[in-house]
Amino acid sequence: MPLVATVETKIKLAGTSVGGGAIASFNAPAYESYGKEQTYNAPLSEAAAFKAHNALNLLIADQRYHFKLADTTVVFWTEKKTETENLLSWIINPPQNNDTSAMNPALAQRIQSFWKIVSQAGDPDLTELGDDVSTPFYMLGIEPNAARIVIRFWLESSLGDFILKLRRHAQDMAIQKTFSNEPDHIPLWLLLAQTARDSKGIPPLLAGSLLRSILEGRPYPESLYQLTLNRVNVGHDKYKVGGKVSYLQAAVIKAFLTRNKNKKGLNMSLNKENKNPAYLLGRLFATLEMTQNDSSGGVNAGVGDKFYSSASATPRIVFPTILDMFRKWIKKLSSNKPGLAVLREKLVGEILDEIDSTKGFPSQLPLEDRGLFALGYYQQMRAFFTKRTDAEPSADNN
Repeated sequence: MPLVATVETKIKLAGTSVGGGAIASFNAPAYESYGKEQTYNAPLSEAAAFKAHNALNLLIADQRYHFKLADTTVVFWTEKKTETENLLSWIINPPQNNDTSAMNPALAQRIQSFWKIVSQAGDPDLTELGDDVSTPFYMLGIEPNAARIVIRFWLESSLGDFILKLRRHAQDMAIQKTFSNEPDHIPLWLLLAQTARDSKGIPPLLAGSLLRSILEGRPYPESLYQLTLNRVNVGHDKYKVGGKVSYLQAAVIKAFLTRNKNKKGLNMSLNKENKNPAYLLGRLFATLEMTQNDSSGGVNAGVGDKFYSSASATPRIVFPTILDMFRKWIKKLSSNKPGLAVLREKLVGEILDEIDSTKGFPSQLPLEDRGLFALGYYQQMRAFFTKRTDAEPSADNN
């Protein structure tokens, strides 16, 4: 079969030069080897070149078979036609402006059926969708670079393995939501958005690394965790009690610590049996912040906004000062809500009792422990807001 000297069919990817780009291109002697010019450096038959490039252009042109992650275009397909293939772009990375209320009901039902399959224990079974779990599955990440196409990653798997990897990712990310309308299955673009103020600040290689970590079961990128923690510490334009750590940020932090650091006791909601000092400190800080808010009926600039960053980094310096303020808040709270004041004093005492009294507050928390601090803070806050309709109001009547 004759080899092709130059590939005439270009890849029509947005961001390349007019006419498209090439995956393999040798246009100068510096790129050649063993005296072979042009595409003979990377031998390809005419038939294979025609089929591969036209197939790739068809996938790029069809919204069902590709999606964008930052600057990377991700195309995917299965070896034979499957229902899962038609759902993948909605499952992995639904459009940012997607209005699910206007979604085709039949499509919404199929997506719901897929996630139900993912959540079920045991071996994956796609018979409900009419698919075979052994069907080979492929994914390619490409990015424009002038007249060339850069390959960011290439994945080969099966639909069954794909489901198992998604299941693990969903379990790692699972955490109690702040609001009921927040997504159960977080799109990749929302995970990436936790790392920067806007899309321009997202590291260009992070998207591909994150997707590979999910679909290959690898550790999550270190930068995903570090940049998310950085965003947690950034001051907010308007203070809101309990608002320092969001649902999305908490999900990223929990997933990273669970998978990369094998941390135990990180449940979906508050775990009072978790005795990790950093987790306890996060719970303590949340309790102090909520007590300030309740004693004052709401504040414009609370300890959460002023002291969170320093408390999560250097607890020994910050917590004694806040505990002194706590005593004043409790005194004020006792005159208005004595039952609630008793509950808060008891909770602070219980948390402090779990912290090693011989060592006191840690002088510094390393990066890993700052994530545990954030989770303790977030989950304690969620517990407070859940109790608003349960334990705490009844305590006020004691």
